Amino acid sequence: MTSKSWLSHLRPHKIPFRRRFARASVALIFRSTENGGKELLFIQRARRE
Repeated sequence: MTSKSWLSHLRPHKIPFRRRFARASVALIFRSTENGGKELLFIQRARRE
């Protein structure tokens, strides 16, 4: 699955992606693994009240 189709699959069409991202307080990180693959990390950030 390409990242574009993956993103469009996740993205709600009515809500801007960045705003949705900030509201969720979750960071998505792609990082390369040792065997040359890619790993998707979900990191929940601490909310600043």
